Amino acid sequence: MIEQKGQVRDQKPQRNSKHVNILHTKIQLLQLYHPNVDRSGDLCIPILCFDNWKPATTLGDILTSVLLILGEPDLSRAIRIEIADEFVNSDTTAQLSKPRLVPGE
Repeated sequence: MIEQKGQVRDQKPQRNSKHVNILHTKIQLLQLYHPNVDRSGDLCIPILCFDNWKPATTLGDILTSVLLILGEPDLSRAIRIEIADEFVNSDTTAQLSKPRLVPGE
């Protein structure tokens, strides 16, 4: 086991510094309102299922699948049933077909 020791200084970077001070960086995570994405951000896409996985699957294949499922929800594999029901029963289907971010659900 390797043990590393160091010191983190809490100071603002100088104006001409090329480094970003991570301590002062704020990140806000938002949840995706989508029937195939659960509250923790996990996706339900067939290419990642154990039965469908192939050693020849590339990162490009996975990213393409992610983009396709976000653009065209697969209601037969919905993780969030309430959103899938809303998608089917709503008059605003066009609005729901576009993924959107919802803060702090």
